[in-house]
Amino acid sequence: MPVVVLTPALIRDAQCPPGKTKIDYYDVHLKSFLVEIRPGGKSFYLRYRDAHGTLKQKKLGDASVLSLAEARKLATKLKAQIQVNGHDPVQTQKTVRSIPTFETLVREHVLPYVQQHKRSWTSDRSHLEHHLLPAFGKLHLDTVKSPAIMAWIKEKEAAGYAPATLNRMLGLLSWIYKQGAAWGIPGCDHNPAQAVPLFRVNNHREVFLTEGQIAKLMQALDDSPNRELRPFVALSILLGTRKNELVRAEWSDVDLERKLFRVPPERSKNGKERLILLSQTALAILEGLPRNSTWLLPNPQTGKPYVSFYHAWDTARKQAGVPQCRWHDLRHTAASLMASQGVSLYTIGKVLGHAQAKTTQRYAHLTDEALRQAMETVSAASGL
Repeated sequence: MPVVVLTPALIRDAQCPPGKTKIDYYDVHLKSFLVEIRPGGKSFYLRYRDAHGTLKQKKLGDASVLSLAEARKLATKLKAQIQVNGHDPVQTQKTVRSIPTFETLVREHVLPYVQQHKRSWTSDRSHLEHHLLPAFGKLHLDTVKSPAIMAWIKEKEAAGYAPATLNRMLGLLSWIYKQGAAWGIPGCDHNPAQAVPLFRVNNHREVFLTEGQIAKLMQALDDSPNRELRPFVALSILLGTRKNELVRAEWSDVDLERKLFRVPPERSKNGKERLILLSQTALAILEGLPRNSTWLLPNPQTGKPYVSFYHAWDTARKQAGVPQCRWHDLRHTAASLMASQGVSLYTIGKVLGHAQAKTTQRYAHLTDEALRQAMETVSAASGL
């Protein structure tokens, strides 16, 4: 390991001695800066010790590309960073090379985790498969930038996606980076979704379908190529269930003899079991369903619960003239139908599985209207 005055001429003329794999020439002026001579080429390096005292060697570049002056300047800068800031260029390079793509993080860590720990995992998977993975899947985690996310969101907004849906996508993207950081996944230390502002959403918007609108929707569903969608919609209205409570339902949750539909704790939003009494109409629908699966309404293509049937649903609601109706509005419709018939708010809350009474208060004006109609009936009958 000769220590010499490194010059461009020395580097140009230096040769690897016969019988050796390499020879290193150290610079007399800059300690630990060297040029490595091999039969196949010449390269500049900087040797240093990391915070643990381990000797490491960082390649600065090929001598056929990098000049001696450029290599010495780079070595001086790196050496200062190592001594002052404890910077470890070799470890940094290893970390960068170990940063996975967004898709790798999702497939290997996120999806297994949400399936085990989140009740909304089917919704998360749908957003990932149809939106986030096509946009960012091939990118390494550290290359997903806030401007790219904002441009993508703008495209989704122009395509007609609702602000609440866009916020859920952004929230999921941000959560993935936060969770990745908690897992120690390289590339998740900076969360690019945090710099993207959320949309302002009016969460109190609700749609209650009228009897006529329900009839039109059922007719549109009769014409749909998705034959499972009609019983899905009908049961959602008749039972007042949340989407996931019905999509993940199994035949073991149905007791036709006792006329009960069970929502187990793991699918209930408040984590409590809920029993819903089945009407004769709901019983007739259930009795007419095939019993060729453990799932109540499986996807006939996969035999498993549906991940998404958005396009069939979107087509049907537009044909029925209610494009503003969201799937959750079927649950609101069930509540409005009960309220319009004078059912108490307490009973409505029990059927829907509301954890707090104030959640059911949104239907108070509907029960008031039913009472008002009842009193008008008394008035008309009295002849006064």
